[in-house]
Amino acid sequence: MEQLIPNALRVTMPASTFRAIETHAKMAYPNECCGLLVGRSIKNTIQIRYHTSSKNVTAKNKRDNFEIDPKLRFDVMRELQNKRNLSIIGHYHSHPNHSAAPSEKDKEMTFEPHMVWIIISVDDWFQLDMAAYLFDPNSNNFNTLPITIMGELNNNFLPL
Repeated sequence: MEQLIPNALRVTMPASTFRAIETHAKMAYPNECCGLLVGRSIKNTIQIRYHTSSKNVTAKNKRDNFEIDPKLRFDVMRELQNKRNLSIIGHYHSHPNHSAAPSEKDKEMTFEPHMVWIIISVDDWFQLDMAAYLFDPNSNNFNTLPITIMGELNNNFLPL
């Protein structure tokens, strides 16, 4: 069960990142997509600056499982070594034909509770919903974080 953290953290992301993650989820459908989120935390805001898409390298069924390519993670970590104030702050993945709420599998995969989780739901009509979460190890639950999209969102979708 997730809950909203009152007067606490929020997530910001550029409109271009929002649209790119949407497109990744659509293109991967009916499988789960995944990727890394790069940014920084300032006061009560988790600022996503950009994302890096990953192949879903899970050996399990890709329709309801994901695994970010470990090589990609190390490549991004090396890239960020000389960039002060930026780090991997989370990851995203999609839930094809399911809600944007964390699943029990997601809870089981929470090895880094300080990382933000962006989950995007997508169905066969490409109806989308996106939500942000942070895991609370004390309650063993995800807390919902509000997302603010920075910049202009237009309704130009890439055709599939």
